[in-house]
Amino acid sequence: SRYEETITGHVSEFLQVSGIRVVYDMGRPSGCRVVTVSVLCADCSVPVYEPLQLDMYYGVVLPDYIAKGGDKYLMFKNIPFTAMFDDVDYMVFANYIKAHSPIYPAVEGRIIIINSTSSRSGISSVLQLNSF
Repeated sequence: SRYEETITGHVSEFLQVSGIRVVYDMGRPSGCRVVTVSVLCADCSVPVYEPLQLDMYYGVVLPDYIAKGGDKYLMFKNIPFTAMFDDVDYMVFANYIKAHSPIYPAVEGRIIIINSTSSRSGISSVLQLNSF
């Protein structure tokens, strides 16, 4: 996803997320913009987001391209993965869609940007783009 500052024209790129909510402060320096992270409780019968706990292990699923450092996400490149799948990424996605259809996309507020120089309409479009 892309976020463009109206005044500076600076473009920030960040991953699409599912099962977490992130608040970014665009007034902070690059690499220090994450304010809070909340994680969807996997053990709760009713969906609830809880603060990320640094001493917990969380399962993460990502495409092979990103896992190998694609699009400059080098932080994933040297991490040992506990499970690898032989399926092609798009087939995993297609099978998920088949198993969980119908899917009802909605704006969920997973990515929130604060302290921005972007126009209000720019923020809205970012939130909408990052909600699926």
